[in-house]
Amino acid sequence: MKELRTRVSNWVDDNSDQCIKFLQEMIAIPSPSHDEKQLAEFIASRMKLYGYDSAVVDGLHDAMGVIKGAGGGRSSCSTAT
Repeated sequence: MKELRTRVSNWVDDNSDQCIKFLQEMIAIPSPSHDEKQLAEFIASRMKLYGYDSAVVDGLHDAMGVIKGAGGGRSSCSTAT
């Protein structure tokens, strides 16, 4: 787990300008409570752009993405809004 944290931290350091731009774009999208659809659609579109196997926005305006693994381990769902 420590190796993964180090890899993620190094990636963020190497791509800080891209990360800041992504966060600025997210913050610029109005998303008051119960009206997050536009933000969720933005996040889902980025999930697809970043290589998620699938990304959708559900009826509650949550963005959900799937990255298929190669092993037979447990599955989990990544959601964001």
